[in-house]
Amino acid sequence: MKWFVLFGILCLAGCGTSSNSGNSPSSSIKLMQSTSLSLTTYGDRSISETLTKNVVSGDLIVVAFYCVGGPTQSAVSVTDSLGNFYQQAVEIQNGAYHAWIYFATNVKGGPVQDVVTAIVSQQSTQFSIVALEYSGASALDASQTNSGPMTSDSTTSSSGIAVTHYAEELIVGVSLSDQLNTTMPGSGFTNQFASNYLMVEDKIVSTTGTYDAEFFLPTGCPLCIWEAAMATFH
Repeated sequence: MKWFVLFGILCLAGCGTSSNSGNSPSSSIKLMQSTSLSLTTYGDRSISETLTKNVVSGDLIVVAFYCVGGPTQSAVSVTDSLGNFYQQAVEIQNGAYHAWIYFATNVKGGPVQDVVTAIVSQQSTQFSIVALEYSGASALDASQTNSGPMTSDSTTSSSGIAVTHYAEELIVGVSLSDQLNTTMPGSGFTNQFASNYLMVEDKIVSTTGTYDAEFFLPTGCPLCIWEAAMATFH
């Protein structure tokens, strides 16, 4: 099965590495909690996962999810049990394989755990979802998607370059590929999830500039194609 990576991307020739990198040790943006779930399903159109800690009002929730469905598969909605409003940041697709990043800003908190649900238009045979809560970020700044061929040896994928406009920003990257959970995060990024051909990574940067979400694919695949994407928040 030829595979494509969900939430991360290979860098095309000339893309290079991020011109700025590294986390700010005194960052005001912080990851508060994360949760993830992978399922092998037969006919499901939705997947839900619970943020185990109480969500703090005003925070940012980022949801990355992936499914295997038909070539016209689309995301219908992302909702949660607290009633927050989610918007699409990026989408990547190759054949029957699809991945998205959605987000909700200035969220409602509550004394109960928050159940996040992603719904797609067609039945799926595989599902993965990652939900991440961050403090200190309140809006989407930039997004970018990219795709390219894998090599027979180890290779790199990249979302392509996006320009940030604020001194401190959160970068969330996703990738789809044939590499299952062997995909590794790019320099300065933290692996938040890797399974079922999907990888999700994040990084907090402290200066404006050009950035990309890179992924390392240690096992080559000469006939495969990767897909990747990134979204930045401030």
